[in-house]
Amino acid sequence: MFFTAYRLKQPLVIAIFLMVLCVPAWAQKITMTLSVPQSSKTGVSFPQASYKDSLSAVKSLHNFLLELNKRGYLEASIDSIIVNKASWIVVLYTGEVYRYATLKRGSLPLSLANKVGFSSKQFKGSVLNVKQIYELEEKVVKAAENNGYPFAAIGLDSIEFDEQHRLTASWRYEPGPMITIDSLIIVGNYEVKYKFFQRLVRIKKGDPFSQQKIDQSQRILAQLPYVKTMSTPISMMTEGSARVSYYLEKRRANLLDGYIGFLPNAAKNNKLLVTGDVKLELKNLFRSGKTLSLNWQSFNQQSQYLRMYYEHPRILGTGIDISGLLEITRQDSSFLNINREVKISQQLGGAGILDIFVGLKTGRILSQRSNTDSLHLAYGDFNNYTYGVGYTLNKLDNVFYPKRGFFFSTRFYLGSKTIHKNPFYGEQSYKNVRINTYQFNIEILAEKFVRLSTKNIVMLRVNTAQVFNDANSLFLNDLYRVGGLRTLRGFNEKEFYVSRFGIGTLEYRFHTDEESYLLLFTDQAVITNPYNAVWDLEYIYGLGAGISFTTAAGVFNFVYSVGQSSTQKLSLTLSKIHFGLVSKF
Repeated sequence: MFFTAYRLKQPLVIAIFLMVLCVPAWAQKITMTLSVPQSSKTGVSFPQASYKDSLSAVKSLHNFLLELNKRGYLEASIDSIIVNKASWIVVLYTGEVYRYATLKRGSLPLSLANKVGFSSKQFKGSVLNVKQIYELEEKVVKAAENNGYPFAAIGLDSIEFDEQHRLTASWRYEPGPMITIDSLIIVGNYEVKYKFFQRLVRIKKGDPFSQQKIDQSQRILAQLPYVKTMSTPISMMTEGSARVSYYLEKRRANLLDGYIGFLPNAAKNNKLLVTGDVKLELKNLFRSGKTLSLNWQSFNQQSQYLRMYYEHPRILGTGIDISGLLEITRQDSSFLNINREVKISQQLGGAGILDIFVGLKTGRILSQRSNTDSLHLAYGDFNNYTYGVGYTLNKLDNVFYPKRGFFFSTRFYLGSKTIHKNPFYGEQSYKNVRINTYQFNIEILAEKFVRLSTKNIVMLRVNTAQVFNDANSLFLNDLYRVGGLRTLRGFNEKEFYVSRFGIGTLEYRFHTDEESYLLLFTDQAVITNPYNAVWDLEYIYGLGAGISFTTAAGVFNFVYSVGQSSTQKLSLTLSKIHFGLVSKF
């Protein structure tokens, strides 16, 4: 039987030595046992187990010594190792526990000490933890770096140990020169007004230098659809000042997006129904980040939808964005809904946005019904004043064609709703209706993009919403509309009126280039409609395939889908075809 004993004191030396020693045994399992003299008991447990190879055993041993250092055993080391083929016996030397007698603030400014959470009281008599010292130093340097002192340095001074292994020391802080922002420089063909750019990145001339703000500005720019960041910002420092250079390229973000859909027309014996969807978006208007968006849809027989949206970023020189929304929905001769909304948005830390909004949604009945004494009206005349809050987190790697990352958006709003009695309907129709009521809505959208390889991408999406109110005070023109290309593929546009829905999407994309891909998808949904016994709680699904590819005129999209519900069987004769062209300029 062969064995060797080694006696070493330095943890790093022992690690390197063992790795060299055990080169022939990389693939051999190692059983390691720790031997601790009675006088060196620490209470720190060591994972005495088998390791798949020598490297794993060495790594575990090294981590164990680091853990002892954190517990105040600064002299902890390996006394000796007995190697017997695949079995190691490690004899440990711990030494005494080191503690703090006192750690004084020294020349560290009180404001900075408070900012990083340092207090002399918390160290008095506690175990000396070297890692804790390093972490505190790093916090101080980072806090100084973000408040105009990027060359600050800190360390321990007047270090003394007494006979009881207690440390007495004080901080020595050197701030270095104060640095302020001299200018922001844009390198590239991105055109923007200088004052607006300062408000956009939330950095202006004369501000104390802050690396944190510069990093945040990079994240803000990465989320903009009309600019592409070519590299991280570079700071050039001279005496007392810094110039920050941003490397940006203009991105074609204005778009004209048009779709044509071919669907079976249930109202005319399943003859062909042609639907349309046209969207115009203008970004970075007047070189100041303003957005104007128009969207028109013809989604059913004599039914149309119009959406107009305007966003004014960094209003009046502040970091606040303000936007206005107008939506008009006309459902054949049944009703007309108009939704108005004003929203105030504040960017949070680069990727998150907080929204506060107020709105007014009105519904009006367009035609008189014959059943004027009906116990419950299908449609209603109402005014609903809404107040709400929303939050958006965008961590996608690409605004238009994401391949990895996460997107999350949620909205909560409360409505003060007043129902107006229509003179063409009898009093009996409003017998059980509360004229004045509160209505609450919650909406959540989450997307996750997983990059399996360079060309293979999987997208997971959850889209859910619910409106809360007494059933007698809810009308069809109060409810959400789902179905169609943008929500639930395989069904007619806005086919389902629902008070609650949850749609889960699994989509696979095979990219042939940056902006072209083939896709396979399935949409699974749960819907609730208080007016329809069939849809009171129903599980429906759609599935299909499509293609998106770049042409000289723009990006061409084609989607073929089928769906199944209690009112629609899974049939190729009821399939839905959408194709369109997205032109960027």
